[in-house]
Amino acid sequence: MTPLHSRTLLGAALAACCWLAACGGSDGNGASLPAVGTEPSTLVLRPGETDAARMTTTDLSYDMLFWPPGSDAGLPWDLPTSPDPCTPPVPGCAVLQLGAPAGGEPQPADWIRFSFTYDAYSPTLIQESWMPVVAFPASPETGAPATRMAAGGNTRGGISIAADAEGQLWFWGGPRRQVVAADARSYRAAPHRLALTGGPSTVAAVAASSSSDDDPAWLLILDGQGRAWTWGGFAPPRVGSDPVAAAYPRLVDGLDDVIAVAAGTSHALALRRDGTVWSWGSGGSGRLGHDGDGSQPLRVGGLGPVTAIAAGEAHSLALQADGSVWAWGLNARGQVGQAQVTRVPTPRRVEGIGPVDSIDAGWAYSLARRTDGTVWAWGGNDHNQLGASSGSTCPDPAPGPCSHLPLRVGQGLDGVADVAAGGAFALARRHDGSVWAWGDNLYGQLGGLPGLGTLVPIPVPGLGPVLALEAGARHALAMQSADACSVGNGRTGGRLMAWGDNVTGERGDGTAVNSLGPTPVLTLGDDDRCPALGRRLVVYRGGWQPGSLASDAADLRCTGPICWQTVADGATVTLSATATENGVQPDWRWDCAAAGHGATATLQMSAVRHCKLRFEAGDGPPPPPPPPPPSTVTLTLTVSGPGRVTSEPAGIDCGERCSAQFTAGNRVVLTPRATGDAVFVGFEGGAGCADGQPTMVTDTQCTALFQPAASGEGFLLQVQRTGPSAANGRVFAREPASGIDCGADCSERYPAGSIVFLQASVEGPDRYFSHWTGCSDLSIDDEAGILCVIVMNADHVIEADFE
Repeated sequence: MTPLHSRTLLGAALAACCWLAACGGSDGNGASLPAVGTEPSTLVLRPGETDAARMTTTDLSYDMLFWPPGSDAGLPWDLPTSPDPCTPPVPGCAVLQLGAPAGGEPQPADWIRFSFTYDAYSPTLIQESWMPVVAFPASPETGAPATRMAAGGNTRGGISIAADAEGQLWFWGGPRRQVVAADARSYRAAPHRLALTGGPSTVAAVAASSSSDDDPAWLLILDGQGRAWTWGGFAPPRVGSDPVAAAYPRLVDGLDDVIAVAAGTSHALALRRDGTVWSWGSGGSGRLGHDGDGSQPLRVGGLGPVTAIAAGEAHSLALQADGSVWAWGLNARGQVGQAQVTRVPTPRRVEGIGPVDSIDAGWAYSLARRTDGTVWAWGGNDHNQLGASSGSTCPDPAPGPCSHLPLRVGQGLDGVADVAAGGAFALARRHDGSVWAWGDNLYGQLGGLPGLGTLVPIPVPGLGPVLALEAGARHALAMQSADACSVGNGRTGGRLMAWGDNVTGERGDGTAVNSLGPTPVLTLGDDDRCPALGRRLVVYRGGWQPGSLASDAADLRCTGPICWQTVADGATVTLSATATENGVQPDWRWDCAAAGHGATATLQMSAVRHCKLRFEAGDGPPPPPPPPPPSTVTLTLTVSGPGRVTSEPAGIDCGERCSAQFTAGNRVVLTPRATGDAVFVGFEGGAGCADGQPTMVTDTQCTALFQPAASGEGFLLQVQRTGPSAANGRVFAREPASGIDCGADCSERYPAGSIVFLQASVEGPDRYFSHWTGCSDLSIDDEAGILCVIVMNADHVIEADFE
């Protein structure tokens, strides 16, 4: 329920593509390991972790011993003296060469850097204390996508979010919406890129809130500069101070140098590079760990250097560098690890568990992986989420089985690399890449047919070796080893699989239909950057008539109504549909709409494709086939205002070259650049123009709008009251709380790029506020009603209608 970047020791125990063995090597028995990224990367180990480490994706391979600082015994391998990656000098710094450029001298980026101190659990060198290396990318921008995905939600549905290898944000699902039509690829049922209006240019890590109640979902974002941003329904720090849903990312003031974030139901945690933990949001049940009002981040006291954080529904966890787990917040089910107390306002150590290197928090339970590869859990056990029998009974108002003492999960579950806590189910990834699950299975969270859960961990079917996984309220995400690739500059891209609940499209397969096992998330920005992996073709089989689907390409797999396969980039695939009753005709939709004719649909796989196949009762012969689509189409751009636009792939460079041809079916990304003090307003025009990424199906015309900014004065916002009750209506700026208060003051200038929230009210019987006109977006507040959100990137005139 927390992002991978925060629940492990800075995330990389799970990001196997950052481990040495996964960058090329063997498993100790001669078997080749998947080469996820072969380009050199700089990895860092947090100071103070251990004197001994094992870099491995299996139980064998790459054992390395770090001697204590100051020892003259030396290291078990020869270290180079130049160049020196450990500069400026750091006590106990060691290096290991990962790979040098062909024909060139080694550079600092070609080395793995470790900083370490003597291990408290290994008092002598003879008593070696092995634990997995917890290396993480030196810059979050170069991290694997495994550290940049999150799942959350509540009992009404789930949300999923991921940052691609370029730091762009993708979102799907949404618990505030109950039904997603399977006949239309709703943007909520498939990933769509979010424009971070007023927010960071790139995203390094994400977290998503999760709750067992119908609390609004919100997001917590970490950018590449170490700053935290909140976004969505009632996102902290707005909780308790100004309960307005944030329509755009808001910078969390007073925090910098952040390396990990975690989201609870209504509180947030941040881990700074100096090992301190900070919290803000709702302070109920002591979940903040301090007595602040939650309106701004404050440091959580009583902790030593911390290496990982996790947030549950109403409790918090921290993992110290010495391997101890500390917890605070609501303890009604023992999730904080304390007996005979329901509220723990400050951090306390969780007893009964040895040294730990990975943590996560569920709705009302906690999960940890010990350094010996075993998994332990404590808290509520009403759905067997502890993976062990518990004899205690929780007090009212939530009676049921629980344990405040850590219990070992599944006596046969060992060799675990990382854990993920869902709402009332849990996951573990072993070193061999297999994923094991236990707990609630009402929505198929354990990877099979929905039904009763299990106390004993079982393998999730239908998955190959997995590099990373994430658990939400009632669904899960994973990245398989075969679905990851290097995209250059040490960055890793890839694509995801999902399973569990899908009522609001949180699985990202384009539908709101549950399947019987893991199915592919349709497409993220990384898919088009990984052509060597092949192109993914996904088909949803809908309708009420019976029929079957086949493909002339190998390895078509089906789980419930979802079928998919991966084929070579540029290959041609022919799908064949066979109806099992007379008079039933195949009906091809989505990307197969133009490619389908009768029983077959032929697609050229130059990009990810997703289709829908229905079997419909039909009369007479099938229609004639449509003409073949053009091999190239033309994109024409018009620039309005002082600015310039370029394209990727290259072709458009407007004002000089404003028209170019592109391969049919490919996506073109337009990049605007304002001139001087001007501000880019947005794109408009044909299909796909609005987000600046048209897919070239037909000839397309787009317009880029730039607005000259008034020098030093910002932009003018004007309000006009309309309707028969206009004289009784009032419009005022709720945020910032100054300026417009109309009738008396109906205009105000605001700085370029700022965001204004307007609220409307009306006095008198039988009078009411009707609607807004001209807003950038709308935000719903339980008390204030519908707020008008305006992004001040141009002059705006807003109408408020009163009836």
